[in-house]
Amino acid sequence: MNLLRPHQRDEMQSEKSVLENKLKNPFIQDKGTVGSQLRKLNHQLDTQTPKPYKSDEIDSKVKREKEIREELLIGMPSQEEMRKAPPGAIGKHMSWEKSQKAKLMEWKEIQLRLNPLSDDPDISNFERFRPVTSSLSMDNAQIPGKQYYLPTEAYKQGYEEITWSQQEAPVQDPVQATVQAESQKPAKKKNEWTPERRARQAETMRARHANKKGD
Repeated sequence: MNLLRPHQRDEMQSEKSVLENKLKNPFIQDKGTVGSQLRKLNHQLDTQTPKPYKSDEIDSKVKREKEIREELLIGMPSQEEMRKAPPGAIGKHMSWEKSQKAKLMEWKEIQLRLNPLSDDPDISNFERFRPVTSSLSMDNAQIPGKQYYLPTEAYKQGYEEITWSQQEAPVQDPVQATVQAESQKPAKKKNEWTPERRARQAETMRARHANKKGD
C-alpha cells in the first residue's frame, strides 16, 4: 500500500474540513453525496496515513533503512549519467528500476513510518541519495562536456552566437524622438532681397510719399 506523503495528507485534511462544513450548511441539499465523499476520505486517511513504529521496533527499522539504502545505491545510475545519457545509461536505469522496485517501496514505507510527523516533502524521495559521478564512459554521451543551464532561446541559437549587436534596441520616448528629429532638420533660410526687389520696394515707397504730399 502506498502511504500518504506529507503534502497529500495536508491536502486531504483541507478537503475533509470543506466536506464537514458542507454537511453543517443548511443550504446544501445533496448531503448524501457529501457524506459519501467524507467517509471515503476518512477511510483513506485512516488506512494510508503512516503509523509510527512501536518503540521496540524503531532500532531494527533504522538498521533496515540503512541496509536497503546501501543496496539501492549499488548499480543506481548517477546524476551525470541521467543528464548526459551516455551509451548504456538507459539500459542501466531500466534494469536498476525493475530489480529494485520492491526494495524501493519498502524503503519509502520505513522512511514515512520513522518520520510520521515530518513535513519534509522529500522525506521518502530516494533521489537525494543518487550518486553524483558516473561509472560509465562519457566519450559518446548525447550531451558531452560540462552542463550549462542556459535559457531555452539562448541554447537554441548557440550561446557564443549571441552578441551585443543582436540585442533589441532600447525603445525611445516618442516626445524625445520628435524633438530630436526636429533639431536635425536643416535650418530655414531667411528671406533674401534681390536688387530687383529692392528697386521695386523703393519705387513703391516714393509713390506713397508723393501721394501724401498731394493730399
